[in-house]
Amino acid sequence: MQLMNKGYIKNDDERSSAAVPDDREEKITMLQGAAQTYIFWVDGFDTSSSTMTHCLYELALHREIQDKLAEEINDILEEFGSLSYQSVKAIPYLHKVVSETLRKYPVTPIPNRECIEEIELPGTGHRITKGTPMIIPVFGLHSDPEIYPEPEKFNPDKFSEENIAQKYQYAYLPFGEGPWNCTKVGLVSLLSKYRFTLGPGVKVPLMMVKTNFVQVPANGVTLRIQMR
Repeated sequence: MQLMNKGYIKNDDERSSAAVPDDREEKITMLQGAAQTYIFWVDGFDTSSSTMTHCLYELALHREIQDKLAEEINDILEEFGSLSYQSVKAIPYLHKVVSETLRKYPVTPIPNRECIEEIELPGTGHRITKGTPMIIPVFGLHSDPEIYPEPEKFNPDKFSEENIAQKYQYAYLPFGEGPWNCTKVGLVSLLSKYRFTLGPGVKVPLMMVKTNFVQVPANGVTLRIQMR
């Protein structure tokens, strides 16, 4: 709203940033504001909720993985005394589980981009000109058995330090870089208290909606929840 009304955003200490001259068109329009709000919602909410859904679905299918993760979570929470970003960061198996979830269910399976400068792809002899539209087959990369043996199998150990060191850097493109803390905090809160099993009517494997640009289960995911 500040960008729409003033053309700048105040700092946390309530002091405004450098003044913007009135004759400069720095303010964003209502349409641009609506577009940014939509992107914030899609990137911040839908991505986290879909990743948590797919993760809990796989953990419900693989009780041994769920129990191992829950035990590690509760050990770390007892050590730190509370749920915090520091305690979440100290749960290595959680990172493996979330990474494997995003490998099998990448948030955006076929993202599109546009080449902003001419470049020759190293080792291929192919040259891409500026302005060329690109489609990146993320789901195909994540499902390639030469990169990830038994790609249909949910196995967090695919992301052990040894396995990561052997893989090409861009063979894993789940959803940008970052620690995905929002997803991890939600999973820690749930798995520390509850046990998850599949509910009635859940299809195995999941069938996805084919017309959506993010992965959405066609029939939803129903889970039974029990106290640990």
